[in-house]
Amino acid sequence: MAGKRNTSGLPDFILNTVSIVAGLVFLLAVAYTWMLLFGDSFRVYPVGFNTVTSNRLTHDVNVAGRVMLWSGSLFTLAFLILNRTVRWVRFVPLAIGLILYLGLPLLSAGRMSSASLNPARQNHPGLDLLTAWRETGIVVGGLGVLAVGLLGISALQESLAAPRRRTVPGLKLPFYSACWQTHHCKPEINRLCAPGREGFRKSCWRHKNGCFCDASLADRVLEQARHRAGKKAPSVISRPAAAPEPTFWDRFRSTSHRVKGQMRACAECPIYLYHETQKHRIVAPIVCLAVPVVMYFMAGQARTWYHNAITAADTFMLEHVAYSPTAEAMFSDRMRDSIATPTIEIMLYLVLGIFLLTFAARAVEFWCFTAKL
Repeated sequence: MAGKRNTSGLPDFILNTVSIVAGLVFLLAVAYTWMLLFGDSFRVYPVGFNTVTSNRLTHDVNVAGRVMLWSGSLFTLAFLILNRTVRWVRFVPLAIGLILYLGLPLLSAGRMSSASLNPARQNHPGLDLLTAWRETGIVVGGLGVLAVGLLGISALQESLAAPRRRTVPGLKLPFYSACWQTHHCKPEINRLCAPGREGFRKSCWRHKNGCFCDASLADRVLEQARHRAGKKAPSVISRPAAAPEPTFWDRFRSTSHRVKGQMRACAECPIYLYHETQKHRIVAPIVCLAVPVVMYFMAGQARTWYHNAITAADTFMLEHVAYSPTAEAMFSDRMRDSIATPTIEIMLYLVLGIFLLTFAARAVEFWCFTAKL
């Protein structure tokens, strides 16, 4: 209709504007706090400060912290919504959150006096700055954890939803079928294939011979049909396929190459692919349940490793970074209080669990559908 405005791209335009503006404000706020840190105000505090300048420094740090928190939150939300179809983008807020929560505080080691970190004083701008970085890191990183968690759940659902294959209406298949029990196999043929001739004890991929790859099977079917009709059977009309030279990887994967007489490799056969689908339906849920069970029983050991890592970081900062041991000891105490809390430990463990679950699901998928082992 003439004169009607097209507003289909308006939401994305608004989100794009919000992400750009909020991102610039966020960067300016972080840069401002960083300039404050390297302006020697925190290192010499309270030397050279009176009540007015001390209150002003504390006020400026708190305002910068609030601006950083709100602009970072708006930028992260708009950025994630705009790039919702790009998977790797979901890790960006998580990385930013870790930098704010751990990276900037660690880089500021030795730049803050013990007085600026002392919560007993009326003004403690160093502690306020660490709190501002920490709160912004929790919010931005938390949104990243949520986005990565949704990505992990989506990948898990994709992995557990194994490819569906059409079956014959009314045909009931066993949960884990042998080749002759699948909808691919026809009764008039299976008696002539390798599993049928051996009494149906092993599936065709173990024989490396079956109705989808045996070139001579057509001769036997034609011979029986001629025999029933009282006609003379023709001479052999098919020729066995020569076995190709196996590659390096074929020596490890018995289903990926042909043997003499095979028309195709087992890994290319619809029957074997259906077998791999059934295998995936069994293995994937077991693996995905095993990961949280193992993590539950390993939680205590993982917590010990985490605290050992924090202690090692403290020792490194005290021995190789700090030039003011008293201030650095207080700084280490504040850092330990911020990163060794149950909330942070649970959050980091959940992130680790999501990564392990996603990796396990993808590994099973690779094993069944790519490597076809």
